[in-house]
Amino acid sequence: MWGVGRHAEVRATMLVVAVASALMATACTRDSGDGRRVRRTVAARDTSRAASDTNESGGDVVTDWIETPVKERWITDENILSLVSAMNARQIAAADVELEAWHNETVREFAASTARQHAELQHSADSLAVRLQLTPIAAALAKPWMSAMQAQIDSMRQSGQSRLDRTFVHQQVVGHDLMAGYLAQLASAAQHAELQSFLVAAGQRAASQRDLARSLEATLAVADSASAAAKERTGAKQRERTQ
Repeated sequence: MWGVGRHAEVRATMLVVAVASALMATACTRDSGDGRRVRRTVAARDTSRAASDTNESGGDVVTDWIETPVKERWITDENILSLVSAMNARQIAAADVELEAWHNETVREFAASTARQHAELQHSADSLAVRLQLTPIAAALAKPWMSAMQAQIDSMRQSGQSRLDRTFVHQQVVGHDLMAGYLAQLASAAQHAELQSFLVAAGQRAASQRDLARSLEATLAVADSASAAAKERTGAKQRERTQ
């Protein structure tokens, strides 16, 4: 009797241990699965956040506003008139620098003509503004555009008086080429048809002034070459006499 009871007790104990082990294994499996699910959820959330961050960063990358064509910017006719005024002022300022210390009479006349033409152009722009009831307002474009034109005037002042005439004529080539291009861009952005026509005509005048400056620059170059050749011949003759 005792042996049979002892044997039954041992079997009961083994059964309890087996059931407990099975329950522990099930719990571990459940925990492991939950852990994996949690990790997958966090990973998916991180991936989604990374994708969102990438999209937002990509939206911050934009084309430099300064290089955007004028017709694609937000610019008004008031801004355009302000820019025209600023360009005329720069060209008159360049002519004034030449007229203060000129050496070549032909270049002096050209500088005087330049100042007069841009004063007339500005008068026409002012009259148009009154007629269209527009008040010029400074535009963001003024700074980079005027800096480019001012650089040409600065180079004149740095060239020295002996080279001023030549430097001024070259400035007229570069400055009016810039102005012709700027006016063409502004014409494409103008809202009033009358302003657009004015800008087209002004651009043609600037291009004509550029071409005149190129012609004068070529004439001066020929004169410089002839003068250098004459000096060389004179020097050669003097060297022959001393030998």
